[in-house]
Amino acid sequence: MYLHSIQLTLRRALLQQAEEAFSEKPDLAGVVHGRRRITQGARGRRTTLFPSRKNGVTVALESQLETSFCLLLERDAEVTGYRCQALEIEFDHGRCYFPDFLVRMNDGRWLIREIKPSRLHLTDEVRECHELVEKLLEHCDFDFAVLDQTDLPDTGSIQLENLYTLYHRSIIKPWSRQECDLAMERIAQLSGTQPLATWHAHLAEAGLSPLLVDHLLFHGRLSADLDRPLRLNMPVGISI
Repeated sequence: MYLHSIQLTLRRALLQQAEEAFSEKPDLAGVVHGRRRITQGARGRRTTLFPSRKNGVTVALESQLETSFCLLLERDAEVTGYRCQALEIEFDHGRCYFPDFLVRMNDGRWLIREIKPSRLHLTDEVRECHELVEKLLEHCDFDFAVLDQTDLPDTGSIQLENLYTLYHRSIIKPWSRQECDLAMERIAQLSGTQPLATWHAHLAEAGLSPLLVDHLLFHGRLSADLDRPLRLNMPVGISI
């Protein structure tokens, strides 16, 4: 009974922190910072700022791997939003842990994700910390996992470069569902796979922005081999 009470208290505290994280207003630069502030340009770190369309704010990140993860979150239709360094979790007699990502799913689930270069090369101290936190969060209905470079697009790969390009083309404006559906209806009028340039021209003829093709390709409604460089003659089809 006492243990159950502790779990309920912790869960309420985590949910309150999550609510505060998603209601926090960005600073004058449009950036939302977590409970542990990430200093941009810190020596020895590859920090960056990521303009998140899904969150409607810019998030501060500590590494290129975290940027890769953000691109996957932006593509995932089941993700409704995410924040970085959003939680402070106390464990093991006062030690505090700040996980990299708090992710909110459209079915109400909460995911907590830690991003590391390699799960195989963690120190014993870090591995013990993750194990303790995972057990703690499991009883609070928060799903915890450690991801590394094997779970993400390779840094410097053609795939990652393509995702970057498509994402930044697609966020030039907020596309409405109606615009996306109209674009897909127009695209469905042409059968089979067509070169990227053909889809661009096809939408332009219908009075729609060709950039909708890039938006739909980034979000997986259209498909292409993203391990090859983006070219106007790249074959693009409708995702099954």
